[in-house]
Amino acid sequence: MSDSNSFEVEIEFIDSNGNSSKQEATTAENFSEQDIPAKQVNIPSAESIQEMQYQNVLKREAKLAEGEIELNTDLDLELLKKRYATPSSDDKTSSLNIKVVSTEVQTQSPEEYYKGLRVLINAGPTYEKIDDVRFIANYSSGKMGFALAEAAAKLGAEVVLVAGPVNLECSKSIYRVNVTNAAEMHAEMMKYCSEAKVMILAAAVADFTPKVKFDGKIKKTQDSDTMILELVKTKDILADLGKSKTSEQKLIGFALEADNMIENAKDKMQRKNCDMIIANKANLKDSGFGGDNNTITIIKKDNTMKQLPTMSKNDVAMEILKEIITI
Repeated sequence: MSDSNSFEVEIEFIDSNGNSSKQEATTAENFSEQDIPAKQVNIPSAESIQEMQYQNVLKREAKLAEGEIELNTDLDLELLKKRYATPSSDDKTSSLNIKVVSTEVQTQSPEEYYKGLRVLINAGPTYEKIDDVRFIANYSSGKMGFALAEAAAKLGAEVVLVAGPVNLECSKSIYRVNVTNAAEMHAEMMKYCSEAKVMILAAAVADFTPKVKFDGKIKKTQDSDTMILELVKTKDILADLGKSKTSEQKLIGFALEADNMIENAKDKMQRKNCDMIIANKANLKDSGFGGDNNTITIIKKDNTMKQLPTMSKNDVAMEILKEIITI
C-alpha cells in the first residue's frame, strides 16, 4: 500500500444457493460504503435459516446411525428446542414436544475398552468360623464371579480376582487371591481397589460373623438342648468401596433378593454409591446361586433398566461387561 489512507478491497458475493462471484480488487482512498458496487443479494429469513439448520441436523442424525459422525449434542438440542418448544401461558418458559427415545451410543468395542484396563472382581462365599470344625456360609458357587473374570480377561483386561473358598479354576492370565472369611476379603479388596478402573462385587459375603471364634470343637452337653451364638456385623465391602472410589472408577454390585427385587436393588445401589447393580431373584430356577445359568436385571445409576432373558453365566458376564462401557 502506498499510504495509510489507501488499501485494497476484494468483495465476494454469495447468494442463497451458495453461488459465489467476486468483484475485481481495487485500490481506494478514503473508501466508503458508497463505493460498494450495487448487487442484489437474497438474504434468507430467520425461519428459512432455522429450517436449513434443522434439515442439517436430520442429515447428521442419519449419518450418525450409519456410524459416520457424532452429533454436537448441546447445539443440536438447542436447535430442536427452538423448533419444537411451545410457549406456556406466561410466555416465560417453554415445554418440549419431543421425546428422547435413546441416548445410548457405544463409542468403543468391548475389546478396545477393556484392553489393558485393571478390573477387580470378587467371587464365591465366605466361611465365618464358629469353631475348628463348623462355620457359617451360604450356597454361592462363585460361578458368576469367575465367569466375569474369564470374560474380562478374554477382552484383554488385567484381572484381579479375590475368591472365597470354591472348587473352581481360572485362567493363568488372571491374578487370583484366595481368602476364607469376610474380613480377609475386605482387606484384599481394599488393597487392590486403588488401581482398578472397574470393580465388580459378585461375591456373597457374609453379613454376620460369630463374635467369638472357639478353638477346638464345641461339645454337646447334657445340661442344655440349645446353644446361643452371638453374631456381629462384618465390614461392608461394597459400601466402603463406594465411599472411597473416584470419579474415574466404576463400581458394580449384585443384589440377590427374595422380595421386591427392583426396589431393593435400587435402594442398595443408591446407599452404597454404585454405578450399576445386577439384580436377581433368590430361590428361583436359573437365577442366583448354584447353577450354570442366570436371569438378571441390570439397573444403572440413572435408573434405566435392562432385563435379560435366562442365559448361561458366561453369556451373562459378557452382557454385564458390555453394559459397563455405557455408564
